[in-house]
Amino acid sequence: MVDVAGTNDGRIFMAGSQDGHMYELHYQEKEGWFGKRVQLINHSVGGVQSFFPRLSSARAEGLL
Repeated sequence: MVDVAGTNDGRIFMAGSQDGHMYELHYQEKEGWFGKRVQLINHSVGGVQSFFPRLSSARAEGLL
């Protein structure tokens, strides 16, 4: 990560150094039944690409 910024309401955002994507560190007080206490959410990709970051980044590199 190359940059970290926070908002007044407690949200934390980070910029990736190698992929240039924007991430949000999402955290909650208690761990849920199906959810984790801390998650790193990639806001630069959507849908299925967020579940398979290796496939989407490899495809994008091939286009360059």
